Amino acid sequence: MKLKSLTRVALLMLLTLAVAPLNFGYAGEDDDHSDIILGYKMGDPTIIDIEGSPGLGGILLFTADFGGLDSTIQPGFATEAAEGFAITYGHNVYLRAINAGSYIQNGGTLGLGYVNRATKVGDNFVFSAVGEFKVKSNADTSEMNLNGTVITGGPVFINKSRGDANDPGGIHDHLDFDFENGDDAAYGVLFQLFTENGGFSVAESLPFWLVFNRNSTDFAGAVDAFGSFQAVPEPSGLLLLGSLALGAVGLSRRRR
Repeated sequence: MKLKSLTRVALLMLLTLAVAPLNFGYAGEDDDHSDIILGYKMGDPTIIDIEGSPGLGGILLFTADFGGLDSTIQPGFATEAAEGFAITYGHNVYLRAINAGSYIQNGGTLGLGYVNRATKVGDNFVFSAVGEFKVKSNADTSEMNLNGTVITGGPVFINKSRGDANDPGGIHDHLDFDFENGDDAAYGVLFQLFTENGGFSVAESLPFWLVFNRNSTDFAGAVDAFGSFQAVPEPSGLLLLGSLALGAVGLSRRRR
């Protein structure tokens, strides 16, 4: 009887693992959600640092999984003042989308735009500016509609840095990422964070990929393909992170 009971438990555990969705998302993961950790750069509050390591192309990349649905609130956006990631008390944090064709090298010839579908053809991925997303704020009524190479609305308000004025950096909020139209594949959107205070711009981050899994047959391969893109060099030289040739895609760590 004991042996049968143990066998039954083992089978249940295997079945649970078999149906559990793979989570490629950027950690800090807390069982059921993940966050992108952000804060002003030490010594230069005009720059927003994002925790993570750049992919092979030098651009940060994070992932989210629709899990069979057409909407997700992952990843979230959070600060961690104790680890040096804080936003000045009272500053507003926003998210905007960038046309990847204007930021990625040879992006125009690769068919990149605001929403970028990665479709596997043979052993390679073909990219096209296809798919429709809506990004909505939970903190107010702002929203942004992305459709291939077309954008309407936005930027989207994430929230105001809260907490005590003597202990800044209190942000932990989520947006609604809604998939409006398109087939099953991996979709990448190039986003950028920025802040303002009293109507004046304060700081911005480098653009980063957020790649969504909508029943892709090879999501890990698509993530690697997005991670290989390089930023267009600035007139004064390569972008700081664009010059990095090595690095892991999306550092992973537990949130507490």
